[in-house]
Amino acid sequence: MFNIDKLVDYFEYLDDLRESGVTNTYSSPHYLQDIFDLTKDDSNTVFRLWSDTFNHDKSATERAAEAEISLSPITPRQLYDATR
Repeated sequence: MFNIDKLVDYFEYLDDLRESGVTNTYSSPHYLQDIFDLTKDDSNTVFRLWSDTFNHDKSATERAAEAEISLSPITPRQLYDATR
């Protein structure tokens, strides 16, 4: 769905948009749609990932890596191993 390079681009854009104060943060998905030609669903997903991982102390790359991990499906074996 999203690779880490794209997520970094999106997160850096959202960081810059937030810092600029041009818009309310919750309007950000509309900007993602226009700038990156994302669908409404994809722009909302990117925004959710960005807001879930937002941290002033981490770079966009670090947060994108966290987001990418959260998108990875967990296999039944991984779930079993994690509960042991």
